Amino acid sequence: MFSQEPIPYRKDTLWGFSNSDKEIIIPCKYSKVKRFFSKSSTPVWQNEKCGLINKRGDEITAVEYTSIKRIYDTYYVQKDNMWGIIDSKGAIVLEPKFKQINCINGLYYTERLDLIDSLQNKDDHFLKNGNIYCILNNDTNLVYSEIPEDSIPISEVFGFRDLDYVDSLGCVFINGKYLLKPNIFKTVFTVYDQIGRYLKSEKRPSNYRVGDHVMAYKDGPWGFQDTLGEIIIPPKYDRTYGFSHGLAAVKRYGKWGFINKQDVEVIQFQ
Repeated sequence: MFSQEPIPYRKDTLWGFSNSDKEIIIPCKYSKVKRFFSKSSTPVWQNEKCGLINKRGDEITAVEYTSIKRIYDTYYVQKDNMWGIIDSKGAIVLEPKFKQINCINGLYYTERLDLIDSLQNKDDHFLKNGNIYCILNNDTNLVYSEIPEDSIPISEVFGFRDLDYVDSLGCVFINGKYLLKPNIFKTVFTVYDQIGRYLKSEKRPSNYRVGDHVMAYKDGPWGFQDTLGEIIIPPKYDRTYGFSHGLAAVKRYGKWGFINKQDVEVIQFQ
């Protein structure tokens, strides 16, 4: 019941908590507090820092974070401009060492950019809408950005544009233009479960869900994959509405039937 929970109470300029009879049960020593809202813990602020307390008033984390946000039964916390996650009992799920943390289908994931190459090949290029593109791996196009001529220093001795300066930027000269050489980055995703255990990297979890599993589309047929992209049931069905209560309606060879998550036919195609 709400009446049994500590209620925010202000005395002078500081906040604490009282019971329903307005008797102070947690001392008024915080500059800001949040209501418990049937939760076992709540954030409090002191000298622009924040932490968690429980209903007895115990500080179950140090009041050392610069920001705290409740997401369901966990808290996103920020320290030294980096984010982490703690649970409602104050235990650390992920250390605050990430620039950002996202959540999909109950899994936490982070992402970073890794420099994997700087374009070296000056031959494999094409023109499009007046811009010059380079082809990478046959499926990725990067566009060079042109260096304005007036940004290239003039040599004091000969009065020419300082081409050594251009070369020092790692540029290329194509079709009469000096072009900045782009760096090639790869986005790396790292995935953790709800208690902070490392699961895998390099692939973003999918948030496109139908029923209890993520739908996988491949070469026409439908199948099923989990949030991490692992194939659960190979793509072989013409259509499906996804899983519900452990079963999925699927269409094959013009007929509908039901399968379970082990891809076993439990209701005949008819």
